[in-house]
Amino acid sequence: MKIVLTGGGSGGHFYPIIAVAQSINDIVSKEKLANVEMFYVSNDAYNEGVLFDNNIVFKKVTAGKMRRYFSPLNFIDYIKTVWGVIVAVGVIFRIYPDVVFAKGGFASFPTLFAAKILRIPVIIHESDTVPGRVNKWAGKFARRIAVGFPETIESFQRYAEKVAYVGNPVRKELQHPVPEGAHEFLKLEERLPVILVIGGSQGAEAINDNLMDAICVNGNLNKHTNWFFINKGNLIFEMVDPSFVEDKGWVFFYDNLKGKKIEGIDFAKLTKINTEELKKYNLMKNSIYFSSIEAQLIVGKNFKIDIDNNYYI
Repeated sequence: MKIVLTGGGSGGHFYPIIAVAQSINDIVSKEKLANVEMFYVSNDAYNEGVLFDNNIVFKKVTAGKMRRYFSPLNFIDYIKTVWGVIVAVGVIFRIYPDVVFAKGGFASFPTLFAAKILRIPVIIHESDTVPGRVNKWAGKFARRIAVGFPETIESFQRYAEKVAYVGNPVRKELQHPVPEGAHEFLKLEERLPVILVIGGSQGAEAINDNLMDAICVNGNLNKHTNWFFINKGNLIFEMVDPSFVEDKGWVFFYDNLKGKKIEGIDFAKLTKINTEELKKYNLMKNSIYFSSIEAQLIVGKNFKIDIDNNYYI
């Protein structure tokens, strides 16, 4: 059996794919299956070591990101995508997998297009409450559609018979973290509580700025709390290698917000959010959902949530 895994553009696509691969490896081992091969087809390997550890072969296919706004890069990325589709058809034809599993993202488009042309069964998974453009398109021909939120089913109403609410894949390392030695390695005081700040992309800078303002205004926050930043957007602190921390599962040892473990959705792990960015990219529903189950608190300038979990500014 040959399985192609595809997705990319961020760790939010890559690491859930690894979680799926780990489960496949467990099944292969338990059932003593032979000749099972897995391939990761994307524009970037993202983490070659993790791919190697999970017996996944990487195949590179170029892909371009089509932005919702005007940019000269759209023309360049359009050419990348067309070329990527041509290359992907050749790669997928040579592998000729039994199934393609896709997590969405612009990097998965060439592989999905090739699978459609070659009539290879496709399974997609959507981690967000609102599907991305590639998964919306792929839902039309996918054999099965897995979603991480009950609310996401509404976005695939036309294909309700093939949609299943399964939650979001989480890697073994994060399900069974190893807390021993974490305080010493990260140079944290064991007697103090730990606040993890994690985020990415364009909203991270605002998160950093707002948290630093809060720390400066309230000196007790700095004196009586361990602050642990794994963030993008003008990093405030020089941190340890995040991949090392992730491999140990230490991130989730500290990310103990209501005991809810979440992977693949950075916004679900934040307590301070740039509301304008969330509105722009239609990710507010993720945050509203986690607020409704008391997994996070949304804080923003002039931001409120009504009792029906609808937001307004």
